[in-house]
Amino acid sequence: MSDQRRQILQMLAEGKITAEDAERLLDALNAGDSATAPESAPENKGGRKAKFMRVIIKGGRDSEGKEENVNIKIPAVLLKSGIRLGSIMPKRAIDKLNTHFSDKGLDINMNDLDVEKLDHLLEALTESPMEILSDDSKIIICCE
Repeated sequence: MSDQRRQILQMLAEGKITAEDAERLLDALNAGDSATAPESAPENKGGRKAKFMRVIIKGGRDSEGKEENVNIKIPAVLLKSGIRLGSIMPKRAIDKLNTHFSDKGLDINMNDLDVEKLDHLLEALTESPMEILSDDSKIIICCE
């Protein structure tokens, strides 16, 4: 990871810039790196890479039983940065996370996460959103 990328992520973590500002800055850095970018990077049907993952929950209930809709828009660059940051985490910290996930019944292994797998997931969610339906709520996970 370059020093410039690290500085952008540090400013984001400290709240000095917004996620949108960080995305613009990282996109500008990536434009300079386009000569070294792999040509087989997944793209959606419109020819553009997914910029956001969106999680929408309709008909959910808050702690008082009132209907509460949620709409979360997560910049893809933030997801990718998290994976990249995970690659520099000490092995001991990764082992603790893996143990914690396992204790909670989650089949997540931090050693298996990489940007390429995330790119394929984002592409799939762009082409075909995931919908989870229950009796009283609907969850949609998609990319745009």
